[in-house]
Amino acid sequence: MLQGAFHDGQSAQRHDVTVDREADALILRDGAGSLLARWPLTEVRRVDRPDGTRPGRLSLGRDDAARLLLEQAAYETVAAWCPTLTKRDISWNSHGRPFLLWTGAAVLSVTLLFAFIIPWMARVIALSLPSPWEAELGKASEDLLVRVVARIEHKSPEQMICAEGPGLEILQRLLRQMVAQPVLGLTQPPTLAVLDTDLVNALALPGGRMVLLRGLIDEAKHPNELLGVLAHEMGHLAKRHPTEMAVQTVGTSVLLSLLIGDATGGTGLTLMGESLINGAYSRDKERAADAVAVETLAAAGWDPRPFALFFDRLAKQQGGLEEHLSWISSHPLSEDRAAAIRAAQGPSGIAMTDLEWARVRTICKGQNSAN
Repeated sequence: MLQGAFHDGQSAQRHDVTVDREADALILRDGAGSLLARWPLTEVRRVDRPDGTRPGRLSLGRDDAARLLLEQAAYETVAAWCPTLTKRDISWNSHGRPFLLWTGAAVLSVTLLFAFIIPWMARVIALSLPSPWEAELGKASEDLLVRVVARIEHKSPEQMICAEGPGLEILQRLLRQMVAQPVLGLTQPPTLAVLDTDLVNALALPGGRMVLLRGLIDEAKHPNELLGVLAHEMGHLAKRHPTEMAVQTVGTSVLLSLLIGDATGGTGLTLMGESLINGAYSRDKERAADAVAVETLAAAGWDPRPFALFFDRLAKQQGGLEEHLSWISSHPLSEDRAAAIRAAQGPSGIAMTDLEWARVRTICKGQNSAN
């Protein structure tokens, strides 16, 4: 019989529990032996692993708020019982809502206005937008993104930002080193914010801003993989793609609000929030940003091939879904992107020492203990 801690997701109370297996389910009981929860083994999902400083966390599916906390030995035992612990569930929150939203947008885009005029105007405006205006747009976009992610994580916006420390200083130094490479096309490094969330992504925003989500750091297997993703996003910044996308989203949302009579602007906020998180650029823009990332890593003396690990994992997580939906997806297939990156020639350098990589991987640890 194993020991653990249980949060039911309904209150802040922590329950010390015993964990046992009965047939095809985990049985959680309190100290008095009362049944608190029965979790089918096939529905147990990993939130994160134990890392020596904090226990591993498990949930029932991806959307359930309850959490089971287990130390290393107990976690390994339970992990062996659960055959689909790391399965990526296709749920309404993670796939259904974005798919429905973008399907509706695709239907509307068949009209001349949405398919041609707005994108063309967005590009023109993005290239001519005064720097102070673009900076304000970037600050507003980052604030909105933090609020959206905070709602997902059930935290306040203030709790989402990982405080400055050695890990952030290392990343900022490496960003400056990449900006020094002429191939990137930037004159100054972006303003970087790290958010404490399990979501796996990095996002470029207008006005030279970039947001890195902790989940990407946790999932990265090599420092050059993480730097490749950041260089990719900086490639978007150099071409002002985030500003173009933000202007296009605002224009689309205004017209949609007029069409459906949304006087409160909820449609615009929803579209902007979704576009910020998804970062849905065209295939040509994604391939161009991949190429810039590879060239930037190589110019800095780093091996660009570990960057392909990100797309290997993405392809594995999506399974056949990505290929089946490739005809409506804005992104190139992950397998194709990984193959193109591996085919690139470059040096064999590693962007960080083992100590630097360890500090970057714990960039939000102080935030977690403070919260």
